Amino acid sequence: MSKVTRLFALVLGVLCLNVGPSGAPSAAIAATTRKAATPVKSITRPFKPRAKVPGEEALTVIDNNLHVTGPQYRDLREASLALLKRFNPAKHYFIGLGRDPAPIIAFLQNLGGRRLAVNFPASSNEAGSDTPDVLAAYVKKIIPAAALSSGKTLVFVDVTSSGRALNHYVPRLTPHLGGKKVLRVAFGVSGGGIHMTPGENQVIPTSAFPEVDQFYYPPYEGITSEYERHAPGYHAMSEIETPRPQYQQYKDALMLRMAADRALDKELTGLGVASGVKAAPAKRPARITPAQASAAKRRAPEGKTAAARKRAHS
Repeated sequence: MSKVTRLFALVLGVLCLNVGPSGAPSAAIAATTRKAATPVKSITRPFKPRAKVPGEEALTVIDNNLHVTGPQYRDLREASLALLKRFNPAKHYFIGLGRDPAPIIAFLQNLGGRRLAVNFPASSNEAGSDTPDVLAAYVKKIIPAAALSSGKTLVFVDVTSSGRALNHYVPRLTPHLGGKKVLRVAFGVSGGGIHMTPGENQVIPTSAFPEVDQFYYPPYEGITSEYERHAPGYHAMSEIETPRPQYQQYKDALMLRMAADRALDKELTGLGVASGVKAAPAKRPARITPAQASAAKRRAPEGKTAAARKRAHS
């Protein structure tokens, strides 16, 4: 028997081992194929192997506040991954309630845009004018129809000490969500009462990523958020027609770190995110000048007690 004939016989034998009697692939091959065909489609992997790794300094200045330093970014990354690991993005859609969770929603949108997450402007400070008709109109405007028609569970997210906005709005919004399963998730601010009385809210403590505590106050709240403070029914819907440009500025600076973050890419691979999908390119923020850095440091608030910060927030 020639070498060519022996090689042909070997290949034919391998094919016979992996094909069932009916000509279909064997169970082992079929199982492997099924496993490989279920990536998380709502997320892209922004990592670029040749991207320059930023230093630890802030990457942008927003309203005289330094943002997206190395430590700030890592806390935000870990908080966002904690959310994605608990609520797999293949089965969940995320809705940030109000301004406080805006940095987390910005991170998620850099992974999946509005296919994965949206900000829902809903301040608890002026709540009470949100009639069913008003809330139905806001749901139609803000939450993509594709999210409502999917089989995904809707996860309302807030950074909060009390859960007040989640407790007020989610029960009122639920009748307008097409029968979708709904969850409430609170990143519990340190020292907040929500840790003792969570109610129906699932609490993620911020102790592992303390920068998230700051989302509850300036220099985040009302600065990096997509919308100004807004309560449906109290404010006109026309006020949220145009998102704040500072939010996109913040997202662009985040993307510069995300594109160079091998640790993030490894975590996304573990979540089942497929490779080969290009994320939207980040617009590099303007270089921070020494004058901007100096102004931001002068503007930085001095340390406050938790009680004082809560009074300022209310």
